[in-house]
Amino acid sequence: MIANLYLALLYMSLDRKRGLFETNDNQDLAFRKAIEMINTDESKLPRAKLQAKVKKVAPQDSFRALKTACDFLEEGMAAIIGPKSPSNIGVLHSICDTFQVPLLLTHWAPRSTPRSHVINFFPDSRILASAFTEFIKQDSWKSFTLIFEDNEGKAAKLGMLDS
Repeated sequence: MIANLYLALLYMSLDRKRGLFETNDNQDLAFRKAIEMINTDESKLPRAKLQAKVKKVAPQDSFRALKTACDFLEEGMAAIIGPKSPSNIGVLHSICDTFQVPLLLTHWAPRSTPRSHVINFFPDSRILASAFTEFIKQDSWKSFTLIFEDNEGKAAKLGMLDS
């Protein structure tokens, strides 16, 4: 994830990095680390230093997510990174589409209506399921075991069983 954030931050405008993260995850640490990596490599941005601005909101607190995004817009943000909860993603999809600001998602999210300003670094569950299925068929596996870290992972992988 740090590598994805690193590349995304490198190619966005220089002085407007904002991260909106939920209080129950540690994605903000990867965000800060990616900015640190860019700032310490003089070859990447020789005449500029990035500054992270992080705000945390509670999962499912779409009002606070919207308010924070509006505050970021007033400050001239380049993109929003996060969140995970469906209600927060929904409100941020809307505001990012309206103001043509990229929304960077770094986790699996169920496929919904395509949005023009959403970049998800996690593969679509159908593509991932297809890749797993091909791998299993190619190696002629007779059986396999799935271990899920959480319900999010379980939901993302269950499409594989339908193939």
